[in-house]
Parts: sequence; structure tokens; C-alpha cells
Amino acid sequence: MKTVENAIKFRRSMQEFDTNKKIDTKDLTTILNAGRLAPSGLGSEPTRVLVIRDNEIKKEITEDAFNQLNWNKIKTADTLILFVSLKEDTFKSREFVSTRLQRWGLNEADLADRTDAYVDYLSTIDAATYSSNQAYIAMSYMSLQAASLDIESVIMQGFAFDKLNDLLDKKGYINKEKEAVHISMAVGYSNEQIRAKLYPQIRISLDEFCDYI
Repeated sequence: MKTVENAIKFRRSMQEFDTNKKIDTKDLTTILNAGRLAPSGLGSEPTRVLVIRDNEIKKEITEDAFNQLNWNKIKTADTLILFVSLKEDTFKSREFVSTRLQRWGLNEADLADRTDAYVDYLSTIDAATYSSNQAYIAMSYMSLQAASLDIESVIMQGFAFDKLNDLLDKKGYINKEKEAVHISMAVGYSNEQIRAKLYPQIRISLDEFCDYI
């Protein structure tokens, strides 16, 4: 397994994948666990994932809702992962907040006080953005975990938001009144020929990236 630094340097946005190579169930579980264990604001964990490996379902979702620039990425990938985040009203509801806090083993009075504090806080911020941002954190961890296993990934927002969520709701995969997909990631293996087509990895300098204060 790669070091974190080497995994970061290895990870690229793949434009296609090797359809002859399949991700082992154990490795896929390791990738998914990285997202599950990722940091989450307030310990709220408002994100879950839809893991799509069936080619027919992938094809339908891709052609119905994704930008054509992403079609080949998804169709050649071993797995498509959709990150589902709670919508604002559900995320900041007393019921949801209390359910998460109950796991801490608080007594009744402390649970009520902590729930009040969290609900009050969530009412002062853009809770919808706060919720969807947690998906990006989980996705980053999963992408890095995949890279550590020599598994490639590509992160995609190129889809019609309403179309995708309407389709998933119609199929019973999500409840669009309470949750929505904001981002997706395809994972799979590449090969030397595929990697040779990639542009060099170019980033701004550390001096440009960092201001020490």
C-alpha cells in the first residue's frame, strides 16, 4: 500500500478505465470505509453513498442524467459512487440531530441540551451547504484510499441535478424530499496505455498556495 504522499501524487482524474480489470470486493470495502470514517462536521454524518456496479443501471443513469463528457468515464469504470446528502430541513431537524447525538451515551438532560445547542447553531448557518460539504470530505478520503491501492478515480459534478435525483427517487434509491446527490465518483483500474494519454500533473507552487501569517 502506498504512503499518503505517494497516493496523492499517484491520483489523477481518469478519463477512461481498463474494463478488463475488476475491483476486488475487499478493496472496494476498504475504499467505502475510508468515506465512512472520514471527518464530519459536528459528527453529523449526513452523507451516504449509492454504490453502482451493475452495467445496465450505470448506463441508464449515465445516459439519462450525466453530461456526455462523462459517459465514457462511467461506462468503463468498475464502480460508480453517488454521494447522497441530507437536505436542509432534514439535516437540521431535531429528530436527526438527536438521533446522531444519542450515540454518545448522554443522559436525557445532556442530550436535550446538546440537541438544542446543535439545532440552534444549524439555524444560523447555510445548513444545506454544510450538509453537502460533508460529502466532499468523504469523497476526498475515498479517492485517496483508492489511490493507495493503485485504484484510479475521477470526481464528477457534470450531471443534471434534478434529472438525476428525480430518476433515483423514482427507482426508490433516494427520497428526494429529504436528500439529494451533489457529487459522484467513478473508480476502476487503468493501464499503461491509458495513463500515457494523461496530461502531466501541473499545480501552482507551494509559495503561491501558502501565505504564512
